[in-house]
Amino acid sequence: MIPLEEDCDPYDPDLPVKDPRMTKTPFDDFVSISGILPEREGTIPYFTTEKPPWSVRNYTNDLWGLHNEILDFVQYVSPTEFEIKLRDSVIQRVKETINSLWPHVLIHVFGSVNTGLCLPTSDIDLVIMGYFKMVRSPLYFLADHFRKVKKYHSIQVISNAKVPIIKLIDNDSNYSIDISFNIENGVQNSSIIKEYLQQFTQLKPLVLVLKVFLLQRGINEPYSGGLGSYALLLMIVNFLQLHTISIPKIMYANLGFLLIEFFLHYGRKFNYYVLGITTRNGGAHFLKAHKDWLEFSKPWLLAIEDPQDPDNDVGRSSHRIVPIIQHAFLTAYIRLVSHPPINWVSTPLSRVIYPEDPMLKDRPKSKTVESSIVSIPNMKDNLNHSH
Repeated sequence: MIPLEEDCDPYDPDLPVKDPRMTKTPFDDFVSISGILPEREGTIPYFTTEKPPWSVRNYTNDLWGLHNEILDFVQYVSPTEFEIKLRDSVIQRVKETINSLWPHVLIHVFGSVNTGLCLPTSDIDLVIMGYFKMVRSPLYFLADHFRKVKKYHSIQVISNAKVPIIKLIDNDSNYSIDISFNIENGVQNSSIIKEYLQQFTQLKPLVLVLKVFLLQRGINEPYSGGLGSYALLLMIVNFLQLHTISIPKIMYANLGFLLIEFFLHYGRKFNYYVLGITTRNGGAHFLKAHKDWLEFSKPWLLAIEDPQDPDNDVGRSSHRIVPIIQHAFLTAYIRLVSHPPINWVSTPLSRVIYPEDPMLKDRPKSKTVESSIVSIPNMKDNLNHSH
């Protein structure tokens, strides 16, 4: 059990805690209470006795131990020097391919690669800005051009999405690339995210941990009702905004405490049926009915106000928020504050992040460039408070 400070205990003592040892099999329990999609079944056991690949020291079984492990996890999943150069070379190669067809268009990188919140397996998001005077959609025209170049595979046009895109995979690195046309929101979102990252030093570690948490459970894609990266980030920002006063300063700097409190807040406390989330003007909750965002056939839908456009609901497509995602958050909270299973010899964070998942262990490599992967320097942080 990770003990919480007595004067800032965030959880309800009457919360029914399921004993994680009382299960048929470890994986049966994980599937039943975490809502994993079928394609992820069999890949994430309930617990492991293996030492996590991000573990570089011993972690005490308390909040500061979890805090230090989160810092090491962030260091591990952040791009290495080699991965940054490899990704940059892919971006340059794609830009050259596009400019060989349309020399005068502008091409912008946005999303997690632009903001520094990318995981080793994150897609590269590009947007092409320009005027296209042609009968045929530029999506299909460019897709045909990529096929002729023969440097990419799995090229497909997703034309019926809210934002139509071309998806392709680079042959050399296996990085996935998403390309859209004349969509300014993505670039503007990146600027807002960077402002939030400067304002909240706790934001980046929490985002990276929670992105992996959702990814491992297959509930991270909005098109399938999952929680997308931008909506997740706004939920974390709102959580940090509203907890600035209520949490003692020393605990507000503790990533372990904040992660547990986040899981509790969105897993048990937050009323998805009534309230919406905004990060504007210092952050607040609002009544969904007041913005006409309460859908009576689906009252549980997540409502998040877009900081760029108050009339845009960023969270609406995440229709699996209740009960699947909410339940996954609550389960993670219970795991972190409960006694670990019998024979548990691993670390606090590996109770909710499966360390043997291939998506964490298989790092991108170049098929044509031989290079050793060099770790980037330890992240600068004023969070690494040793207790």
